Amino acid sequence: MKKRLFALLFFLLGVPVSVAFSQLNTPPTANRFTNNLGMEFVSIPSGEFMMGSDDSDIDLACAATKNIKGCKSFWTDGERPKHKVNIGSGILMMRFEVTQAQWKEVMGSSIDQQRDKWGRYSRSLFFIKIEGKYKLNGVGPDIPMYWVSWSEVNEFVRRMNDRNDGLNYTLPSEAEWEYACRAGSSETLYSFGNIITRKDANTVWNDGRYLDTIVKVGSYRPNAFGLFDMVGNVGEWTADMYFDNYEGHPSDGSPNLSKRGKMFGENVRVIRGGGYSSSPFNARCARRVWNFENKGFADTGFRLVARRKS
Repeated sequence: MKKRLFALLFFLLGVPVSVAFSQLNTPPTANRFTNNLGMEFVSIPSGEFMMGSDDSDIDLACAATKNIKGCKSFWTDGERPKHKVNIGSGILMMRFEVTQAQWKEVMGSSIDQQRDKWGRYSRSLFFIKIEGKYKLNGVGPDIPMYWVSWSEVNEFVRRMNDRNDGLNYTLPSEAEWEYACRAGSSETLYSFGNIITRKDANTVWNDGRYLDTIVKVGSYRPNAFGLFDMVGNVGEWTADMYFDNYEGHPSDGSPNLSKRGKMFGENVRVIRGGGYSSSPFNARCARRVWNFENKGFADTGFRLVARRKS
């Protein structure tokens, strides 16, 4: 009875009920592993899936998200052609995105310091120069880390491997990421269906409303693989170089590193999952966007995958 009263209160306040009760939906612990930094990993089953989108997928996405403008234009070319990918065994993926506490433990810098590094702006208004810092959209030990560049994340991975704890850490390939996001749901836009509501993810919901802040990891229900926040909260860096389509993309789940994706002369990497202010269209499991690897952003974090050393 008490739990129902709390649930009603959270609903009336517009707060996801799962923020309070997400652990009630946590899968059993048999396929989990926790490293010596307290990072929780879950075993990802091997299998194959169809990666990307075809015309019918885009039609479904346009209809479900009401994102008519640009739906069938070049904005979706990066998701094509739809192709079969095999994901091997032995992959462990972090259940949650890397938190601010975990980042500080490994890298030593705080979210404030990272924002000061990447989140300054300089604007001109009627010939007057205005300088400032972007606001922080979530601060706390269990909030995902953001304002981190791909290059910094790569250094985080190197330091994790230097700990020699029996695991080999990497960023996920975008194929591994999409497979994990779908969690066996090949016919829907998200692992939980085709519509995002306030109980599903921290992103813009299909009714147009959103929280406008980054929330604690694990605030929403996990998918069938036991992974949290694969949709929304913060976008997630992957290992892949961005290229504008899937022609010649590896079919074994490995990252695309052979095509040097560049924009304006700079290397760009793939980001998956959408953030707290992403539209439902841009939060789909198949959606891929890019950004510069040597810059940090206000809505982009990461999670790791690991394999046991032989």
